[in-house]
Amino acid sequence: MAKRREEIPDEGSPAWMSTFSDLMNLLLCFFVLLFASSTMDAEKLQKIAASFQSQYLDPVIWENSQSGADGILITTGMNQIADFYTYYEENDKEPSTDGEDSDVLTEKDYMSHFEEEGLEQSAQIYAEISELSEMNDISSMIELDYNSQYVIINLSGALLFDSGSAEIKEDATELVSSLGVILERYNGQLIEIEGHTDNVPIHTSQYKNNRYLSSARSISVYEYLLTNFNFFDSNVKYCGYGESRPVASNETAEGRALNRRVVFKVYNEISSELNKEGE
Repeated sequence: MAKRREEIPDEGSPAWMSTFSDLMNLLLCFFVLLFASSTMDAEKLQKIAASFQSQYLDPVIWENSQSGADGILITTGMNQIADFYTYYEENDKEPSTDGEDSDVLTEKDYMSHFEEEGLEQSAQIYAEISELSEMNDISSMIELDYNSQYVIINLSGALLFDSGSAEIKEDATELVSSLGVILERYNGQLIEIEGHTDNVPIHTSQYKNNRYLSSARSISVYEYLLTNFNFFDSNVKYCGYGESRPVASNETAEGRALNRRVVFKVYNEISSELNKEGE
């Protein structure tokens, strides 16, 4: 009779491997929970961004070339405005809410708090620039206004340029320098320089239309400021709108004079930060 072979017991995996597997499973569950708690509702975020953009932001046309013929980028300004969630979280500025469900922050809460804080910052900048412009004797040559994103400084184009020219007039350099001294205080914030014209057609060997002329004028001011003052190049932008954004009727000489202008926009801290996050 054949002898039965003795069965060798199955030793299985080492004991340490079971403990290690349990640890890996626990870690996996832990990180899944972290990810789930930090993930935002993408659809809701898009709605907030679209709503904010449609109410507060204007499209901006950037021309970052000397000729303006190529490389025109059309953007929606601070099109990454949805990052205001991140801004509030990183800066511990989460708005408080009242009511039964105080832990739930709606898009209205964020947008309302953003606008209130932005208006407060812009009002402070407006007051500072008003005072500084009086101290530098240029208050009568500029117009000031502000909103929740920026302070607007408006200069008449006739003060800075001769007709059809983008070269800053010699007697206007003192005005631009005085303005540069003021703007340099806000070097860490976004500053935009806009060129605007009336609707009188222009076609010269240098500029084939008003859009090119307005772009060249904004570039001239941009280069003057960066040459003579300590501005961060990455924080200063320029653009030319030509005749597309009139502030008065082009039917009268007075209206056309108002439309020929250079506009500076000094963004407040919160708007500047959001714009940088969106780049």
